[in-house]
Amino acid sequence: MATSSEHPAADYAGTHGRQGRFADLFTPGVVWRLGLLLVLMICLYRHELRRLVVTWATDQDWSHGFLIPVGSLLFVYLERHRLAAATFRTSLWGLPVLLMGIALYGASIYGKIGYTQALSIVITTSGLVLTLCGWRVTRIVWFALFFLLFALPLPGDVYVAMTMPLRKLSSWISAGILSTVVPSLEAVASGTIIEYVGADGKVGKLDVEQACAGMRLIMAFGAVGVTMAYLFERVWWHRGVLLLSILPIAVVCNIVRVTVTGLLWVTDHPDWATGAPHTLLGLVVLGLALGLFSLISYILNHLFVDVPDDGARGA
Repeated sequence: MATSSEHPAADYAGTHGRQGRFADLFTPGVVWRLGLLLVLMICLYRHELRRLVVTWATDQDWSHGFLIPVGSLLFVYLERHRLAAATFRTSLWGLPVLLMGIALYGASIYGKIGYTQALSIVITTSGLVLTLCGWRVTRIVWFALFFLLFALPLPGDVYVAMTMPLRKLSSWISAGILSTVVPSLEAVASGTIIEYVGADGKVGKLDVEQACAGMRLIMAFGAVGVTMAYLFERVWWHRGVLLLSILPIAVVCNIVRVTVTGLLWVTDHPDWATGAPHTLLGLVVLGLALGLFSLISYILNHLFVDVPDDGARGA
């Protein structure tokens, strides 16, 4: 398929080149076209968009979904200088992607598959960008489009199957920590259940899967880790280390969340282990994850120090 006519912003890019400003791309013609496309997208996906917003608002494990589109727009803004210098050209290569996204949406509605309905929004948006702006612009904003995937809630059974081994590991380690830090407490993990016996003979159970399903935050941890790997100029293996650290950091943060929740339960403060305090604990854990990613990034940046050779020092 061949590339067809230029986008209205191409006149700007061709005339001003790298001296142009990002804001100058948004001419009145471009703005009303973008507005029309936005209205059409909302009309097409209005039911799915409503379902996503309700999920983000009611499920604390997916509340980060509100931030993902904002993050995608931020990533586009960070590429503003490259976009200002790019040539915008319509491309027929985007039409198959666009049609595939719309067809997937229709098939998902017929098959009642919620995740692929949401996935089709990202595919359709990518198809629109490629069709209207061309390959060069799509290569610049690919990460912003990819980042939207972190806002899509996975099917419950799939997510449980993915995270259950990590939840069991967190429960086992948390039970050992509780037995160590709480005097005369014996705690044993059985799957995602922590059974404990206190010094006064009180017997209880902490259902980690129900009371603290923190591993569901792995998508939020993944979003943070991928962002840290992308934002700064790094060698490829630095990015790889940050991506590989997502799972270990998720496990560590979940151990902290489970342990703190368990301490509140065994010390007779159950009110602090549910509701708003528990949601606040989730936010604290996300902050801990960001801190751990930042620490790894700092270590990677200072792992090797450039030392001038003798000739340079003598010069």
